[in-house]
Amino acid sequence: TYDGDGNPTQVLISQQTRRADGVVESMTTLNQNTYYPADLINWRVGQLDTATVTHTQGSSVVTQVSKTIYDPATGVIKQEIAEPNKPDFKTVTRYEYDTWGNVVLTGSRADFSTTPAKRVAETTVTTTYDPTLHLFPVSKSNALGHTQTSTYDLATGNKLSDTGPNGLSSYYQYDLYGRMIVSMAADGTKSVTSYLDCPAAGNCPALAKFAVKTQTLKDADGSLSSG
Repeated sequence: TYDGDGNPTQVLISQQTRRADGVVESMTTLNQNTYYPADLINWRVGQLDTATVTHTQGSSVVTQVSKTIYDPATGVIKQEIAEPNKPDFKTVTRYEYDTWGNVVLTGSRADFSTTPAKRVAETTVTTTYDPTLHLFPVSKSNALGHTQTSTYDLATGNKLSDTGPNGLSSYYQYDLYGRMIVSMAADGTKSVTSYLDCPAAGNCPALAKFAVKTQTLKDADGSLSSG
């Protein structure tokens, strides 16, 4: 069913499954959504408020509830709350953005339980983006300070390398169509992908027009070549 703005308020999915003992059980998933009032002045419609998902199989019923909070000035998501009415299971994820609308900080906390042992303090992940186009995440750090960096071809958006917290790097190459053709892991292992026409490629299924072939190999010198 839908509301007056065309947003789905109830979606019911039904299916059947056969248990190991041969008994056939019905399974249903009921999605129930509520929405914030439409803000036509700022073109904000269909903003999800709460989502309730109920899974039923036989006598087992599991319900999950989530709530979304938006920034009133920009309309971006500020918080996502899982199980807002169950302190023992409640988790709040918050987001911070830069001037270009990129998520630069994600924080998650679950310290709402009345039982201290069940509380989890907030952990954060911070992300920085390339200083030229402000599109590509070039650095990501977790709560422990472990950082992964990446480089990109700003003309195509293709990722050229990843360097993990341990300083080990992986590299990538692409063809003129932007398809990855070579990737090399930190240990020198390469995956080489070729895009071939059929039937010249050989071993092509009937009616196939092209084939994709991937080889895994390692050069003695660890170089990143396409051969």
